[in-house]
Amino acid sequence: MQGRPQLIEQVVGAVHARKPDVPVRRLLRVAPGGEGRWFVQMLTAALENVGRRVIPFDLPAYDIDAMEHVLGQLCQALGLERLPVRTWSRHLTIHERVASVMGELAQRGQDAPMIVLYIPRSWFRHPEDPRRTLPDNPKSVLKALLKESLDAIVASAHTPPWLQQQACAVAEDLPMPEAGEDYLFDGSKWDWLGWGDMRSEAKRLAGIGGSGAVGRPPLVLRLGVACLSVGHSEQAIHQVFQKPDPYSDLVLMLQETLKAHREWRHALSRLSLPRFPVPGAVLHEIAGDMVDAQRALATCLLRDEELGARADEALRDIIGGARSPAPLENERLMRHYRESDGASTPREAVKKGTMRSWLEVLHHGAHLGPEAPLDTEPLSRLIHYERAWSLSVDFKEYEAAASVYRSILEDDPQDAYSHHYLAWNLDQAGKDGRTARDEYQQAIARDDDNPWYNSRYITFLRANGFRRDAHEAWERAAARVLSGKWATRVKLPAHFHYWIARTALDVGDLELSRKVMNTLTPQDFKDYPKLGKLREELAQYDEIERLGEPIYPSSVAVAKRWNEPLLLPPLIMVEAPRGRASQLREARLLDWYPGRVESIEDGKVTLILAEPNNRTLFTVEVDEQRLVGMASGEPPQIGRFLEYGGYEGQVARVRYHAPRRPLTEAEREEIEHGLRYLRDETTARGA
Repeated sequence: MQGRPQLIEQVVGAVHARKPDVPVRRLLRVAPGGEGRWFVQMLTAALENVGRRVIPFDLPAYDIDAMEHVLGQLCQALGLERLPVRTWSRHLTIHERVASVMGELAQRGQDAPMIVLYIPRSWFRHPEDPRRTLPDNPKSVLKALLKESLDAIVASAHTPPWLQQQACAVAEDLPMPEAGEDYLFDGSKWDWLGWGDMRSEAKRLAGIGGSGAVGRPPLVLRLGVACLSVGHSEQAIHQVFQKPDPYSDLVLMLQETLKAHREWRHALSRLSLPRFPVPGAVLHEIAGDMVDAQRALATCLLRDEELGARADEALRDIIGGARSPAPLENERLMRHYRESDGASTPREAVKKGTMRSWLEVLHHGAHLGPEAPLDTEPLSRLIHYERAWSLSVDFKEYEAAASVYRSILEDDPQDAYSHHYLAWNLDQAGKDGRTARDEYQQAIARDDDNPWYNSRYITFLRANGFRRDAHEAWERAAARVLSGKWATRVKLPAHFHYWIARTALDVGDLELSRKVMNTLTPQDFKDYPKLGKLREELAQYDEIERLGEPIYPSSVAVAKRWNEPLLLPPLIMVEAPRGRASQLREARLLDWYPGRVESIEDGKVTLILAEPNNRTLFTVEVDEQRLVGMASGEPPQIGRFLEYGGYEGQVARVRYHAPRRPLTEAEREEIEHGLRYLRDETTARGA
């Protein structure tokens, strides 16, 4: 397979030999650790060296407002005087404005600049995030950018069919950068931060016999060193490096480490805040004081670039979706970018050549909390969405987030997304339920087959006691959503069915939960294990509803109940009647009954038992000391599930289900809570 230098040479040659009506188009699939940003930088330099004008894109990790950088960097590259008037229209979406600029460029034909683009992995992560239903999303903006008639080289972490179609190219693998054993001893090679205190771990990784480290991408080696630095064994590293692609396993190992050290995760999440390189002094301020292990991880996961350092994309993979308020750190980053910007409008930022810094001022300003409103004219409403999302998710300031969505709706009353999240935040704040309901309805009126909008509305209704309305809303939603535009684009069982059935079950509405589950296929339950667990839980509640009491613990699957005893042995040894030669004889199990301890009072224990065949319930009262003898000395506990068996010779035995600890007050209340809901639901249906 050709290496990167050969690929770059091939692209440059294709540009030289380009025919007027045949644009140069390449789509390169970048594996984790494939250094997509570095490749774009090297290719851009090679093209500019031969006189080809290039617009290179350095896109940030995905956030709601990340799409603004496509338009912002496009504007910066072309200059203020070359941009159409539509570029600045805030009544247009970002992707409409990008399409307008690209349309102007397409008219230049072969003289138009070449697009060179790396699309980060995070732009494809969580494709079913409700935020991606916004008109401006990674797919819509990238499709607008990749105008078919223009030269474009796209390096991307993922290459879905729509991207291949838009790039007019079949995806091919970008050759991986390789690092020999010497890389482990010279961290400055490949433009990474030096190994520093990690030099000894780097030597250990190089010395693991047959580890397969030689020839691996630099990032994979960095992750291996990081795993060693936080205590993972050389044997575990050796096993991982035998695999063709150890990236995912190394990330998983570091994720497990962070689960045990939550403070490390918070420190590393602060390092992920800068979306572009920042000076080391700024990064140090953001990171704060770190213990040795945190510094070790930071050393392995930071990239040294021309303008400073930033965290590698792998850091977001490792810390996952963990977010916590970081107003001080974001304020420091905002000050950093403001020092190199100073613009107050997007036009002024383009004129001063500081568009990226200007956008980052707004981005970090959106994460300062409720007391710091935006004080600059934004490029689009995406920054308002970002601010509202931060207020909700990071700060839990739901009323403040609701105010942001209200302001958006004043400008555009047709914004379904803002109607929906205004409702959701009002609901979370516990304020103005009537308005929340109206806003949910407004969102559905504008996007009626959206699975998130419909599921949230139905769960809102059911959680707030509107049983009949919730059932009617489900019937309407099922007809629209299951055949709508999202049916083939979203995993509906996980994002639509599950949450409605879950909420219905939580409030004891077994009928609605059954309705929802009955629309699923056997394959759905195989594909989504949480649905299988929910089905089992529903079956258990169904059983409690029929019997009126819980007879088995939830740890016993419904399919394993009633067929045979689970605790009682079929034969026991009992004392023989007096006068027999043998003192012990076998006794066969004749009858068995599952049940539980209902009460203990004045030395008497009341048991609720059930006939296995017809599942009718009855109660028996047993002397407490006699029951202790039946259970081989184990005392009874209220709420404990058991099996009661009768053996030959009128011998009785009791065996208790695990756990053997007493039920807590909360557990007893939970049982009563579930029974109360079931009784209320039965009464409601009877009415």
